[in-house]
Amino acid sequence: MNNKFQYIDGIGNIQIAEGVVRLDVLMMTSIEGDKSTAEKVGGLAMSLPAFLRSFNQMNLVVNKMVEQGMLKRNDGEVASGQAADVAAS
Repeated sequence: MNNKFQYIDGIGNIQIAEGVVRLDVLMMTSIEGDKSTAEKVGGLAMSLPAFLRSFNQMNLVVNKMVEQGMLKRNDGEVASGQAADVAAS
């Protein structure tokens, strides 16, 4: 099994076809002032259930960071299961 870690700056385009979710993996290639350029450097493909499990796991982490004061909510509470609108504290 390959346990290779890869740093990414974000997720770009997300497509769903035939029950498979495909995400473009992005990395910043240049930052000048307040403008940055991102480049697709790879991708992820996962089943829809795996994508939803990943979303739920990330949502739990965001909620824990809000509880610990690492992040704060921008506009009140977010309903369970929805992406949080948060900012770094």
